[in-house]
Amino acid sequence: MKKAGGFLIGLAVFVFCLGITGCNNKSGTQSQAGNTGAVPATPPADWRTAFNLYDDGTSVITVSSDDAGMDDCVTLNTIAFRGGTIVVGGVDVLGKRSLLSDSWLGYSKDMGRTWKVVDNNLRNIDFVLYGNGNFIAGGPDPDWNFSTLNSPDCVSWTANTNGNIFTNGIGTTSSGNGTFAAGDKWSLGVSTDGINWDAQDITFGDSDSAKICGIACGDTAVAAVAGTGELVCSQDMGKTWQTEPLFDGQLFAVAYGGGAFVAGGRASEDNPNNVFTSSDGVNWAGTSCVVDNVVVIAYGGKTFVAGGQSYTGGSVLSCSGDAGVTWQSAAGTFPADCHITCITYADAYFVAGDDSGNVYYSGDNGKSWEAVQVFNSTWRGNAINTIVFDGETFAALAGNGQISYTRAR
Repeated sequence: MKKAGGFLIGLAVFVFCLGITGCNNKSGTQSQAGNTGAVPATPPADWRTAFNLYDDGTSVITVSSDDAGMDDCVTLNTIAFRGGTIVVGGVDVLGKRSLLSDSWLGYSKDMGRTWKVVDNNLRNIDFVLYGNGNFIAGGPDPDWNFSTLNSPDCVSWTANTNGNIFTNGIGTTSSGNGTFAAGDKWSLGVSTDGINWDAQDITFGDSDSAKICGIACGDTAVAAVAGTGELVCSQDMGKTWQTEPLFDGQLFAVAYGGGAFVAGGRASEDNPNNVFTSSDGVNWAGTSCVVDNVVVIAYGGKTFVAGGQSYTGGSVLSCSGDAGVTWQSAAGTFPADCHITCITYADAYFVAGDDSGNVYYSGDNGKSWEAVQVFNSTWRGNAINTIVFDGETFAALAGNGQISYTRAR
């Protein structure tokens, strides 16, 4: 397998199918976990800053500025959150000292007031998550082997090497049914603990869109979608895979819930369908969603919600209560050229983020949405990479180095 620019620019997908509380969602599948008890949660409307990497030059962690290009070197792209402990990782694209020193991994045990770094030899951190009583971080080691670090307390970390797999980096996380699943441009693999991995080679071609963009675990199957419009399915939980071309458009997201897979993307000129549904991951039926370009799908409350972009003046969020067969536009006020980047479901609320630092929340299964401006820095944009939930608190991560949170209970 070739490395094609390595981990720094590769787009890939990671799914933890065990009700995780940490996720990294650049595109594709989103979390389904959360408390859906009868007592309504507090609307996620009051957000507070937990961390700001570049706050007019005064960061809670010292950042060197010995080079004019320093401010462009750090991208935070992954976060895990559990019981007040925040673990965050990213990439230093210029290879300089930055927020996380030379380790690209840091944690806070007091909701962002103080931070410590984790010393390790990974080139960068592709994902962090919490599951099975451990925080887990993954990425390439100096020899480009895929490696993980795991810790129950963020103080002592154990390193594990998995060999030459996932050479194009791991990106998106989600939750499901007891299995870890991961993919990049040339590999798909599964794990029972998130630490030790088995992967198989898979190829979609050499185009920029030939890569896994979303992956989801069902009860007995795993489904992954590629930007080429192809779908890969395993009916034996990752032991074998089969590839099927769904259509000549592009697919960016897939989710599982209520006994159904729902995949979405962008339609082609010859095929108006941009959403596909399946009960087994093998046989799929196409339909049309009011969101022109579906880049993320979440499930919760017996409802699928799709988000993305509109090129025709339509909605950027849409919901389906019949397993993705029919879709309705979401009510709400959204900025012009809004691009929904992530969605999660927890505590009876769907919560979505966009590329301008806005959070939207819905307490009626995605039918109507309220907006909150969470990030408003003028430095390098405010796109929200992911939103996670730890049972009591939502936390949002922006790629420009900001973390905000709101307590739901």
